[in-house]
Amino acid sequence: MIGTIIATVIMSAYLGWYVYRYGIPGSISQTVFKLPHEAIFTAVMFSVGFLTIMQMIDQCSENTKCLAFLTIAGMLFVGAAPLGKNCDERVHLGGALFFGICSQIMLALNKPVLLFVWLPMAVLLIAVKGRNYKFWIELACIFDLLIYCIW
Repeated sequence: MIGTIIATVIMSAYLGWYVYRYGIPGSISQTVFKLPHEAIFTAVMFSVGFLTIMQMIDQCSENTKCLAFLTIAGMLFVGAAPLGKNCDERVHLGGALFFGICSQIMLALNKPVLLFVWLPMAVLLIAVKGRNYKFWIELACIFDLLIYCIW
């Protein structure tokens, strides 16, 4: 649980600092392009992934533990993709979709009540008229997952 709390602090600090300095990005993944070093984004994604994996596995039922591994694999692909010199956007997009889909299936099968996080997110998307919708969707997936690990 301590690892998940540290991961939440790391992700919140990273996104808070970025939004304060540069404004709301189109997506969390786009934050890598304004950073002085791409490795900062990779370090954040890897630390969140590695700090939450054990708690995530503990929270899963026996039949859904593989989804925890697949969720973290998607997060690690997202974090590692910007470091690849010849890596195109498809690797990054594939990792992001893999992360989003696996994490939400895992939540639906283990604690479906957490999917209600999407209700205020839908209201927010309507309020901001769809601007930066990828950012808000990614934010909902990540923080939904962190809440799952803490709860």
